[in-house]
Amino acid sequence: KDSQDSFIVFGESVDVMQQHLEQLKNRGDPIQPFILIVGTIFSHIEILVYFDSIMYKVHSILRAIEVCYKIFHLFNLEYPCQSSIVWLFVQLLFWCNISI
Repeated sequence: KDSQDSFIVFGESVDVMQQHLEQLKNRGDPIQPFILIVGTIFSHIEILVYFDSIMYKVHSILRAIEVCYKIFHLFNLEYPCQSSIVWLFVQLLFWCNISI
């Protein structure tokens, strides 16, 4: 669950997302960029990238992954330890063209 929550967080409303962010702040862990998906299967879904207290709206999951990845590298941030394997997978397969 921790690795999922440091990569993509799902919630039914913005209020649920705010509660999740408060929990992260209360833990004292640094909040790295991550993807938020707000909505349900039966309602409109918003895809957001959270970074530095700002939520950037994007139009697809792939775009969200790309924006998040580029934020990590632009600001020379380390991947969160909980999801570092997922981010390394994304890095190797999508941006470095390394085949396995």
